[in-house]
Amino acid sequence: MSVKRYDVGMTEETNSRTGFYASYPRVYEAEQGRYVEYEDYAKLKAEVARLLASSFVTAVPCEHYERVVKAGDAMEKWIRLTSEQTITGHLPKSIKRWTAAKKGKPSV
Repeated sequence: MSVKRYDVGMTEETNSRTGFYASYPRVYEAEQGRYVEYEDYAKLKAEVARLLASSFVTAVPCEHYERVVKAGDAMEKWIRLTSEQTITGHLPKSIKRWTAAKKGKPSV
C-alpha cells in the first residue's frame, strides 16, 4: 500500500508587487512526514485492525520472551509425563496449541 506522507512548515516570501514580507504555514509532501491524508489514515487503521485480528500479538516484553518459552516448554514436558492421553498416543490440545504458537502459527 502506497501512502503519501506530509509535514507542515513555514513559507516565507516577499510579495514582489507590494514589497510586503509574509510568513505562513504550508503543507508539503515528505518521505518521513508526520501526517497522512484522511483516506490513507482510514486504510492504515483498517490494515492494523486486520493484522491484529489475524496474528499472534504478545504482551510479553522482548527481554522476558525467552523465559516464557522456557516455562512453556517445561509445562509441555510435565503435561506429556502426567497425561493419560499421552499414553494412548493422543496429544492434548494444549500441547498442539503450544507447539503452533511457538512456530508463530495461529493456535486456535
